[in-house]
Amino acid sequence: MARARSSLILAAFATLLLGCQPALDPATTRGASGADCIALFQQYDILDRFMPTPRRDRWSVPPELMRQAEWLRDGGCVTLSADLAGMEDLPVVPVSDSGAAVPPTTIHVGVVTTSEDDARANRYFEARGLRAFSIGKPGLGRRVYVGPLGTAGALEGARQAALEAGFAYPYPIGN
Repeated sequence: MARARSSLILAAFATLLLGCQPALDPATTRGASGADCIALFQQYDILDRFMPTPRRDRWSVPPELMRQAEWLRDGGCVTLSADLAGMEDLPVVPVSDSGAAVPPTTIHVGVVTTSEDDARANRYFEARGLRAFSIGKPGLGRRVYVGPLGTAGALEGARQAALEAGFAYPYPIGN
């Protein structure tokens, strides 16, 4: 009973947080810009963090989270295999620490839709000296991250490597 009440409170809090931001919908996200995709990912993260854990007798993925994932896909925010074509042929330029120190920061590189693309992305970043990992999200795909990184130069190098590989919307997230 207490768990159900706390889940409802968290869901209400997440709804309140999302209410403070203008909602992005499919009509405005088709061909979304980088800023729009980043905002959609951030909204997805808020929903994901505060949605109650699914139970056996309920949807495995809450409809609100599925709708947000659909907006990300429809907005062109998900990286497709065609976007990564030729990634393995790029020169390997190691990303090194340089510039000012920054708090440990991870970069959200993007979302891939196949396990093959996930493995390719991890190999690509690891060949450049970056720690790469991914987390699967139902209805969305595998979210690829690199980091944590501790200098401004490493952050920019990782971001640039992501763009060169074909990931269109890399952005830093806090740890």
